[in-house]
Amino acid sequence: MKKLLASVGVLAIAAGANAQNSGDSVPELHDTSADYTDGNNETAYKSNQPSGPSDWWNSFKSTELNGLAIDALVADWVETSGVAGSHAEFGIYPDLGAGVPDIANPTVTTGGVVTVNANDAFDTDAYYSVPKTTLTGTAGYHVAANFTSGDSHTWMGADTTSFLGRTFFTGTSYAGGAFAISAEIDMYVGSPRSGAPGTLLINGSTNASVSQTDLACVEFFGSALNTRFIFYFAVGGNPFIQLLPAGFTVTDNFLGGSCPFSWALCAQLDCNAPTATGLEFNTIWQDQVDLKPNGKAKLKVGASAFLDITADNTCGGGGTCFGQLDDCVLDGNIWKVQNPAGPSDWFNVNHGVPTSGVTTLTGARVSSYDFCATGPCWAEVGIYPSNLTVDPTGTTPDVSNPLSNVVGASACMPPSEASGTCPTTPYDGPDYTVDSQAAGGVHVAAHWPSADSCIWLGSDTDGIDSPCGTPIPSNGLTSLFTTSSYASPAVQFTGANWMMQIDWN
Repeated sequence: MKKLLASVGVLAIAAGANAQNSGDSVPELHDTSADYTDGNNETAYKSNQPSGPSDWWNSFKSTELNGLAIDALVADWVETSGVAGSHAEFGIYPDLGAGVPDIANPTVTTGGVVTVNANDAFDTDAYYSVPKTTLTGTAGYHVAANFTSGDSHTWMGADTTSFLGRTFFTGTSYAGGAFAISAEIDMYVGSPRSGAPGTLLINGSTNASVSQTDLACVEFFGSALNTRFIFYFAVGGNPFIQLLPAGFTVTDNFLGGSCPFSWALCAQLDCNAPTATGLEFNTIWQDQVDLKPNGKAKLKVGASAFLDITADNTCGGGGTCFGQLDDCVLDGNIWKVQNPAGPSDWFNVNHGVPTSGVTTLTGARVSSYDFCATGPCWAEVGIYPSNLTVDPTGTTPDVSNPLSNVVGASACMPPSEASGTCPTTPYDGPDYTVDSQAAGGVHVAAHWPSADSCIWLGSDTDGIDSPCGTPIPSNGLTSLFTTSSYASPAVQFTGANWMMQIDWN
């Protein structure tokens, strides 16, 4: 990805590769506080390249955390080399003034080095458990992280569109003070939830909504440490023997919840999960505090929590909306893998299995941008099957076996093209009749010519659902890229949805 040099000796990179990372804690089991970003981070920073032993970044939270209970630290790291990275220290520190945290006297830390997953990137915040602590100070606090000495591939994600003046850095462990920067790094805190006895929450709500490929965490609040309870899935208000419906895979045994009297069970949904509204979950539990006259615990039915499950287009859903995973309005950045392009640079969008009624794929469309006003040509644009040998998940296209493609002069765009709204630039290859080759899913993919600096591609980042019901951005499930012509699995990108569509009838 392209590297940019910023002011004050700080290094920055533009948004690039994505891989999801949740640290050692589950985001769905925390409330969050003091996040100053808008959820879309455009760059990432280091103080030095490689990092020195005294390189820190901090976010000044002023007195916003005073009196708050903390059980997690959260950060958007960026890893650029495809190998796991780390930070030497991550914690909460008292304020010394002038943007300087008191790193010699941490209030709470993760207790050692934190791991950054390989390919971790923009907008994939990692949650790290810390001892449950109530912040009782009065002067204010900072969330801060120390880079590992000699590191050259882990960065701090940051939002350049929001600016509160709360982000600082140092290369001297603050011995020379703190330097401010005109962006907000993505570091904040997670807090434990609480609920009255008998309360049930799903992802922190009594009315939650997830897609077919999301995580759902059910959390129950009892009245004592020895509370006995049963989770159940309800049908028509009546208990159902099966704890979870089809399409739910339990990811952990019962976890300690966010307070001493709470417990959680998380399940990963898959494409077998039903699209439904108002799935009801509940508990039958013993109240060890509210006793019968004979001293036995009362048996009670908890308050229900409800779950809506929406279709995920990577499962082949979406009906007549197949082939479009953006809302047709460019509101994000324009992108390429690197500048100038490498000989094996591609973008792809995974459109999943063609839905019922899709019989013929007639061409591809791409939000093409010409920065040179010359009408440049892609090396190749087309529709491709999934390469299930290289990548059994189906997110990597088989570009050696196109279903429909154009190359060379047939893959050019008009001079000064800037197709930021639909219809985007058409690339009309031969019609393809849907058959068994599409059973693993189909992709739109575009290949940059080697050394190109003219061609860029538009993206959608505004968080509005597309006509097909896919969240924007899509959390890495649909927008991907490669620097190896997909000789290895495609790299997921979660900061935006590439605007690449399929025409069909």
